[in-house]
Amino acid sequence: MMDVNIIGGGVIGLSIAYELAKQGLQVAVFDRQQFGQEASWAGAGMLPPAKLECATTPGGQLRAASQPLWPDWSRRLQEESGIDNGYLNCGGLHVALSEDVTDWQ
Repeated sequence: MMDVNIIGGGVIGLSIAYELAKQGLQVAVFDRQQFGQEASWAGAGMLPPAKLECATTPGGQLRAASQPLWPDWSRRLQEESGIDNGYLNCGGLHVALSEDVTDWQ
């Protein structure tokens, strides 16, 4: 019997499964194709840059709050698994399309 079933075997679903399993939970991940072949594949595995001050939705706020955690988490995952996950912090470019957007820059 599983403690947690996760639908979606992309970077987010697999990351959640990994962390829950480390805490001793029995986890199953379901995906209609191979893991990492849907949204993660289409998004090229990109974690878009985010600023908490500019996040206007709950999803945007979660993304912005979690972004600083990725470098350390990626390093730990690579050390524990021996697999290079290809994480690279290379920044991003935000084009301001209106003056109010430039206020936070």
